[in-house]
Amino acid sequence: MKAKNIFVLSSLALLGLTVTTASIKSNNPLETKAGASHIVQFGKSYNSKGISGYTNSWSVNCNGIKYNLENWNNNNNEWDYVKAGSKSSDSVATFSTTATFANPIENIVFTFDTWNTSNVSSTTLYTATDSSFKENLNSKSLSFKQGNNTVEIDNSTSDLFYKLEISIKKTSSNGPIKLSKVIFNEVNQSLLAPTNLSFDNSSKTLTWDAVENADSYELTVMDETTMDDKVYTTTTNSYDFSSFADDTYYVSIVAKDSTGNYSNSVASDTTITIQTSGPKLTSITYEGTPKTQYVGKAFDYEGLTFTPHYDAENPNPEEILGSDINWPDLTENMTSITGTYRGIDITINPIEVKTDVIESIAISGDMTNKNYVTGQESFDSTGLIVTGTYSSGETKDVTSESTFTFEKTPGEVGATTGTSIKVNAEYNGLTASKMINDIMISEAIVDTITSNDLSQSGTGYQQFNDIKKNDAIYSGIAIKNSDYIQLNNKYNAGIYSKKQGGIIKKINVEWSKGTNSLDIYCKNTPYSKGADLYGSKEQQGTKIGSLKSGSNTELDIEGNYHFIGLRSNEGALYIKSITITYVSDTAATLAEYIMESDTNGQCTTKFPVANDIYQMLSEEEKAKFVSSASDETIANAVARYEAWAISLNVTNPYEAYNATSGALISLKQDKNNIVFSCLFGVISIATIVGFCLLKRKKA
Repeated sequence: MKAKNIFVLSSLALLGLTVTTASIKSNNPLETKAGASHIVQFGKSYNSKGISGYTNSWSVNCNGIKYNLENWNNNNNEWDYVKAGSKSSDSVATFSTTATFANPIENIVFTFDTWNTSNVSSTTLYTATDSSFKENLNSKSLSFKQGNNTVEIDNSTSDLFYKLEISIKKTSSNGPIKLSKVIFNEVNQSLLAPTNLSFDNSSKTLTWDAVENADSYELTVMDETTMDDKVYTTTTNSYDFSSFADDTYYVSIVAKDSTGNYSNSVASDTTITIQTSGPKLTSITYEGTPKTQYVGKAFDYEGLTFTPHYDAENPNPEEILGSDINWPDLTENMTSITGTYRGIDITINPIEVKTDVIESIAISGDMTNKNYVTGQESFDSTGLIVTGTYSSGETKDVTSESTFTFEKTPGEVGATTGTSIKVNAEYNGLTASKMINDIMISEAIVDTITSNDLSQSGTGYQQFNDIKKNDAIYSGIAIKNSDYIQLNNKYNAGIYSKKQGGIIKKINVEWSKGTNSLDIYCKNTPYSKGADLYGSKEQQGTKIGSLKSGSNTELDIEGNYHFIGLRSNEGALYIKSITITYVSDTAATLAEYIMESDTNGQCTTKFPVANDIYQMLSEEEKAKFVSSASDETIANAVARYEAWAISLNVTNPYEAYNATSGALISLKQDKNNIVFSCLFGVISIATIVGFCLLKRKKA
C-alpha cells in the first residue's frame, strides 16, 4: 500500500494537483496558500552603489521595487551577497521595504549563508503602515539560523512596510552575518480542501463538507489494480460510485471556483474500497506493546502486528502494515490512538505520550580557520557543529542556536606553531566541550608608512623608492607633505610593495582630510612601478576593496596575498598613515603559493618570491616544507619548486637567491642529496617528465 501511495502522489502531481505525503489521509486537508513572490538579490546589477565598509546606507532595486539597507557591506559590488557586523564596535544592520506590496504578505524567507548566533544580541521584524515605521508599529522577535528562515506574517494586510533589524555584537572579524537572498511571498487567496471525507459502502457514496465559495468539485480517481486514473466533476459535495467495479480506489478531491479555476486550491485525498461480494473486512486487531510516543511526532507502530478479520472465511487475507493505516497526530495527554484502514477503525490502548525534550549536546566537526594572529580578540567557531540528542532518540543540528566560548584568546595563548584549545558550546542550559588541535598563532607583523618615510624632496608627484619596514619593501609615486601623503589617480600615483613581508591580513588608514576613496589591490607577484596599478587586471592584481576618506579606516584581507598596491579611485587623497598587518608564512602557505596557478613564465616570476618566502620561514616550517612527503600538497609543491630551480639553472633552491644575478650561496652536499631524494622519492616518473616539459614550456 505504501509504495502505491507514493506512486499516486507522483501521478496526482503531474495532473497539477497540490498533494503532499501528509495529505494521504482522510479528513486531513492541507490548508496552505500560494501567491506571487518578490525576490531580493544583491550584486552589481541590483545595488545602488558599491560599499566597502559596515557603516553605510544604500539600497537595492529588484524588478522595480526598492529596498533600503543600513550597515551592510557589498565589497564594492564584488559580492552577490551582503555582510553585516563589525569588529570595531557593536552595530545594528537593517533591511527594509520602501513601498507596500499589491497583496498581503504571507511569509518572508531570509537566506543566510552564514549566521553566528553568538554574535547576535537580538533579531526583530517590524511592520508599520508608513515607511518611517512610526504608524501602527508592531514587532516580532525572531531566532534565525544558517540557511533559509521563513517568517510567517500574522494578520497581514496590503498596507504594510517591513523592516528586519539585527543587533550585532562587536566581533573578532568583520561580517559574521552573510545574507544572500530575501523572498516576500504574497497571499493568494485559494479555496480550502474538502474536509470530513466519508465513504458509505452500502450506498457506494463518498461525501464531504461543502467548501465555502466552491462552485464545483473535481475528483481524480485511480484504480489500485490497473493504476489508471480518470477525472470526474460534480456540483454537489458527494459522488456516487455505484457504477464502479469492486476494487480499491485512490481519490483526490479539489474545490473549483465559479471560473473553474483550482490552480491554487488544495486537494484532499482518501482511499475507498468498493465491495459487493465475498468476505468483507469487519475489524482489525493488533498484537505487541506500543513504544513510548512523543508529542508532535508520527505514531511509531514498530513492534506491532495487525490482523484483519472478515464476515466470512477468507482464503487470502490481506497483509496490513502499520504504514497502511492512517494515524492522527500525537498530542499531549493522549492515552490511546485510533487509526483507520479502509473505513475500519483500530484503537491502540494504552499508549504513553511524552514531550520530546533535549537531553544532551555534543560538538563535532573542526574549525575551518586555524590560523590566527596574537592581536585577534577571539577564535572563530565556523566549522563546528552542535548536535542535540532528544529523549526520543532523534538528533537535531542546533549549531545556529548555540553559543560558543573559548577558554583563551589568541593573545592569551601567544604565538605558537601548533597547539590545542578548548571550545565550549551551550544550548538550552546544556553544555559540551571539545579540544581543537593544530591551532597556529602568529605574531602580527606591522608596517606603518607615513610622510616621514618618503625620500623625495621638492613639490609635485615624485617617485620614492625602497621604504623598508620589517621585511617588506615599498615604493611609489606621491607628494610628500609635512604631515600627510598625497595620492591621486593621475601621474600613476600610488604605493606598492616590491618585496613581500608575509601574508597580508589587514590595512588601516588614518585620514588627514578629503572624501575620496583608496582602492586596495593584492597579488602574489611583485609590483614594479606605479603604472602597474593602472594597467591590466594581471598587473593590478585582485581588487580587495576600497576605504573612503572620513568614513572607513580598516579593511580585512581574506586569502593568502603577499604584495599590496594602493591608489586613488578618483581625485586627491590625504593620508596621515598607512598600516599594513602581516602574518608569517608556513610550509602550507608556501606550498599553496607555489601550486595556486600554472602559467607560462612562472619559473622567473614565482621562484624568486617562493625562495624569499622560504628564507623567512622558521626553521621548523622549513623542515616541514622540505621533508613532508606524507603531505601531498607540500610534496607536489617541493617537486614543482625544485623543477623551477632546474629550469633557472639554480644549483640549490634552498639558499638565498639573488634574482638579478641568479647566484646562490655555495651548495652543500647534504642539500644536493635532499634535492635528489625529493625529486625521485616524492614524485613519480610521469611527474618528472611533466616537469621536464615544464622547463621547456614555462621557463
